[in-house]
Amino acid sequence: IPLIASIREALHGEHVEHNTGSVYGADYIGAGIGAAIWVMFMLSLPPTTAAVITASVNLLVGLIFYVVYRKRIRLGAWVIGAHLLVAAIIALVAVYGTDWDNAMEDLLYKDKVIFSYNTQYQHVTITERIMDPAKPKIISMFINGRSQFASNDEMIYHAMLVAPVMHAAARHDNILIIGGGDGLALRDVLRWQPQAVELIDIDAAIVEFFTAPYIDDGKIINQALLDLNQRAFSDPQVHTRFGDAFIKVDELIQQQRLYDVIIVDLPDPSHPDLNKLYSARFYAKLKTLLAGDGAMVVQSTSPYHAKNTFLSIGKTVQYAGFMHVEQYHHNVPSFGEWGWTIATKNGVSARARLAQKDRLQVDDGWSTQGVLLAAFEFSQHFFDELQSIKVNRINNQAAYQYHKADWEKQQSIYIIENKTSKNN
Repeated sequence: IPLIASIREALHGEHVEHNTGSVYGADYIGAGIGAAIWVMFMLSLPPTTAAVITASVNLLVGLIFYVVYRKRIRLGAWVIGAHLLVAAIIALVAVYGTDWDNAMEDLLYKDKVIFSYNTQYQHVTITERIMDPAKPKIISMFINGRSQFASNDEMIYHAMLVAPVMHAAARHDNILIIGGGDGLALRDVLRWQPQAVELIDIDAAIVEFFTAPYIDDGKIINQALLDLNQRAFSDPQVHTRFGDAFIKVDELIQQQRLYDVIIVDLPDPSHPDLNKLYSARFYAKLKTLLAGDGAMVVQSTSPYHAKNTFLSIGKTVQYAGFMHVEQYHHNVPSFGEWGWTIATKNGVSARARLAQKDRLQVDDGWSTQGVLLAAFEFSQHFFDELQSIKVNRINNQAAYQYHKADWEKQQSIYIIENKTSKNN
């Protein structure tokens, strides 16, 4: 900014009143316009395309400045040469940038990246691995670099998410799913033949990707994913709402909706924006929507890698006013040890309801009564620190802070162990 201010005075040949302030004002206005354009348009473009457009605009501005003031600019040939060099680099990025970007992204993942794209809210990466030519490829999905599922073991995660809560509920007519834009939890829910399923997700692009064929370069990129969720979003009983779940549930409360089962399948509270969806206030809203004889389940991160976060989620659900709150866990190979929180408003607990069953009502290909009941068992001292764990509120960001600290600690342990193994 001081340089631009000096140039302005040099061009005018005299002192310019409020020079610096004018430059700052123009800078703020330009930054606001640029940010609006970036958020509304550029985020949905491939990174290399966005970079080429942004660089081209800057190059054009530089050329316009040169043309207008070329008589005052020394070493004009050097300036033109620099602009041509930058233009050549931009052209190379425009032609080869996507290939370079894909090659670099391949280095970040163990498996081959077959497709990646940006939505308005997040970056999605799809990878594939061939373990055995005679067996189906293993398809994995990552959002912002974090694993969401792998096709070879997602059935374990979704069985443990859906089966306990569906068996614990007295009825299965009206179901609410929050998150789960991949349709995999929805697939398992539809096995129960509900009358209606409401699904809330913030990202319409994700849901669309798991709903209809996505053609890129003449190929259907997402065929394996559509087969995996059995085209669950095409079921006429399914209705989707797009937006912030924290706000969308208020609409359901105003409509006096009641649900027999509520399934909360959201990403871990790894960002402050996600923290509110793990807060006592949010769970209190969901309690209002849950039928008296219904049940609710919450994806609750890893009880091993993020134990404090896991405990905080369970304690927060309890604080929201549910009569019975229990936690359970199971090993999912792609994630490691994983956990869930299940709650009921009245009557006996979800675990007791499961124990009373003569048999499981729906076969999901994984669950047995013994597997589900065993998942509620923890080691004898696991909950010893529960009293010191904070309830997560919107204003204290407890879940986010616990999650950040838990995973940083695990990362540090991994780095130390990795260094030690190399030194040995």
